[in-house]
Amino acid sequence: MLRQPTWHLQAGSLAQALSKLCRRRHNLDNVTALAQLADDLHLTTAQRAIPEPAGSHRSLLDYRMAWDRTALRHMGVLRNEGNAQWSVTSTGGKLASPCP
Repeated sequence: MLRQPTWHLQAGSLAQALSKLCRRRHNLDNVTALAQLADDLHLTTAQRAIPEPAGSHRSLLDYRMAWDRTALRHMGVLRNEGNAQWSVTSTGGKLASPCP
C-alpha cells in the first residue's frame, strides 16, 4: 500500500522546501512548492498521484499541503502574498536556511 508522509514530516519539509525556494525568488506559487516538497521527500510518481479521499480533483499530497500551509501561516512561518502566492517570514527563515 502506498503511504504519504506524516503531517509533521510533511509540514516541516514544506517549511524547508519553501525556504530553499525563497533564496531564488521572493514569492512562491503552490505548484512550484508542491513539486519541491515531493522532490525533497523523494516521493514516487504513484505517491504524488494518490487521490484525496473525499474524491475531489486534487491529490492527497496537494490536499495535505493546503492544510500544512494554513498551519504554518497560523504559526507565523508563512505569509500569504496573494492567490496561491506565499513567502517565508523571518520566523520561518530561522527554522531552516534564512532568506536573503
